[in-house]
Amino acid sequence: MSGVLEKTLSGLVHSVFGASSSGSGGVARQGAAALPGLKNVSLGLIHFVEKLQAAQRISKQEEEHCVERESREWVKLLSSPGVSGAVVADVLCRALVVAARGYSLPSLHIHAIKLTQSTNIHQKKIGYLFVSQSLGPGSELTLLLVNTIQRDLAAPNALHVAASLASLPTVLTPDLTPSVILALTHCLAHQQVYIRRRAAAMVGVAAVRCGQELQELAGDQVPHLLHLLTDQDPAVALAAVSSLAKVFKMCSQKAALQDQLGRSASHLLVQSLNGALPKDYQVNALPAPFVQIQMLRVLQQLSSKEWQVPGEVLEAVQQVLGQPWGGKEMALYAVLLECVFTVTALPHHDELTLSVLRVVLGFLKSSNVDLKYVGLKALANVFSVLEEALTPGHLEAVLDCLYHSDQNLQAKTLKLLCSMANVYNYQVLMNKRQLLCCLAKGLFLLFPAYLWLHPCCHPGCVHHPAGVLRPHQGRGYSEGHHRGAGNHHRPAVPGCCMVRWHSVSCRPGQT
Repeated sequence: MSGVLEKTLSGLVHSVFGASSSGSGGVARQGAAALPGLKNVSLGLIHFVEKLQAAQRISKQEEEHCVERESREWVKLLSSPGVSGAVVADVLCRALVVAARGYSLPSLHIHAIKLTQSTNIHQKKIGYLFVSQSLGPGSELTLLLVNTIQRDLAAPNALHVAASLASLPTVLTPDLTPSVILALTHCLAHQQVYIRRRAAAMVGVAAVRCGQELQELAGDQVPHLLHLLTDQDPAVALAAVSSLAKVFKMCSQKAALQDQLGRSASHLLVQSLNGALPKDYQVNALPAPFVQIQMLRVLQQLSSKEWQVPGEVLEAVQQVLGQPWGGKEMALYAVLLECVFTVTALPHHDELTLSVLRVVLGFLKSSNVDLKYVGLKALANVFSVLEEALTPGHLEAVLDCLYHSDQNLQAKTLKLLCSMANVYNYQVLMNKRQLLCCLAKGLFLLFPAYLWLHPCCHPGCVHHPAGVLRPHQGRGYSEGHHRGAGNHHRPAVPGCCMVRWHSVSCRPGQT
């Protein structure tokens, strides 16, 4: 386990129980001292972590034995009458360390659920933390949490509300959501910014898990979320937009909400581009790149073939594509890649198409091998939608990747060319493959010739392996079979499903 997590948990215990918890054993020492026969309980979180690390250095089996011995002692200690909440919290902190290493401790779940009912906020937070980390959605024990979460969501203490919101993903299931959705909706109008933001995000989680049933349970989440779009804190507005997009996608909302969300997302996108958001959102002088990615994904969720995209959305996406290139900041290229995905999801637009093709070509021709990988991924996404708009320059840039020294890049390029092969360019691609097989047999013989053909091509078609490329027994593929010799007179089957890239100038018979 990383030292960061250990320091975090030790700091949590130190803030809850004081310095005595890590030094002399703290509350665990007091609990163990009062119960005879429990001398093997580790005294303090730091002592336990050191003991666990020492066992790990010996062997994996020794670590498992150590966890097993400690867990038995924990169950004995927590099952004893009169155990205080502080002792339970101290044990659960050590159990979190064990859970972070991949061990399951189901015997402690019931004690964590009881601890969530504590009036001490620190103990309550530890109980909720352990429950959220160890219990998954759909567990039978989550039924015991519903009443506690309902009470904490409506509590006047904001700390209790925040602690209960942290465990909501555990209980947000189609069966239990009706019990907490009303209290969650009230949290959308809370005075604290953190609670409003967290509650808005949880509505999105409920929409994904419950779908259409969410609207039948309570129909006033959408008005509350729409009101949060004008919140003074940008984090609340961002969470509201993301949740509304999920509600729109899962709950089949009206088209009016689609246009309103599109305008709101584009407005936040322009604000992030112009640097209007706080400096906390900047990454190495880049204006809020993660906000840009988040809003672009919202536009992808809203997109449909029938959507009449507002002009504000098109202008905002065009501004993202027009950002200047250069530098080593990969966050900018991540934004551009996400923008490529967004344009392919939106209805066709000529200006955006040209901008996307320029971005893809820039990726492919970059001297940075990482950006070449990005370009191949972008082109694979664009090819199925914007095939007619591709130029010979894109094919040349892809073929140039075959001669790169990075063999992984060559392999990915081969896979991409498999999907790009058609009736007009298959022969030149096969000639390229034949040449490359001579240069690097070990790599390219892993890609049989039939993989260059469309997988759903009719067996009687001239491009099918049975018609064009017959394997030469024991020697791979002969030159005549690579070139499809003696088979050009066979006409292609009508309705052949191979896509055509009309802008490629290669024709059968040309090299």
